[in-house]
Amino acid sequence: MDDVTKRAFGLLREIKSVAGATVDSGMPDNRILDVMLAEDDGIYMLGVEGKAYCRQLREVPRIALVGMTSDYVMVRLIGDVEFLDDDRIVDRIFEENPMLNDLYPGDRRRITFAYRIPRGRGEIFELSTHPIRRERFAFGGEEIHPSGYVITDRCIACGICVDVCPTAAISEGDVYCINPSMCLECGSCREVCPEEAIEPSVGLS
Repeated sequence: MDDVTKRAFGLLREIKSVAGATVDSGMPDNRILDVMLAEDDGIYMLGVEGKAYCRQLREVPRIALVGMTSDYVMVRLIGDVEFLDDDRIVDRIFEENPMLNDLYPGDRRRITFAYRIPRGRGEIFELSTHPIRRERFAFGGEEIHPSGYVITDRCIACGICVDVCPTAAISEGDVYCINPSMCLECGSCREVCPEEAIEPSVGLS
């Protein structure tokens, strides 16, 4: 696991309660979910049979998570879901998250199950730094989708884009260049480019 992914996993575990989005009959649905474990082989969560979002995950085993620290570091992740039939994982989740014993005391934990996000991609977006900073990551065999807008070779080096960039992410050259880690992805540069030489990022999905 690379350092960016390791940091992202650590931040998700630190945040713990994150927004989780699933798909229900083709429509988006979301709620607050808890990140129970962050391991080298993925993010571990706890589900409860009978909950609507668990049914949604079984129908479309893919999930999106997003959370933010108190100092405005945001982590986004989109990944596949793998259901685990292993009581040892559930037991460890309860050990690492003791408040669960109050929610599901004794035999009541039998209605729970563990699932894992073994593959996915995401980004860390630091909103409190000046300039802002974003880093993309991928794990479990997924590929990183680069962040930021891209200036193509249609660029005539007119410099109009530099003046409108709010984070000073664009540098001069025969073909101007956007620093992806500083790009806010606002699209201001693309709107003013007279040669339509600027293309948007792929995004996480």
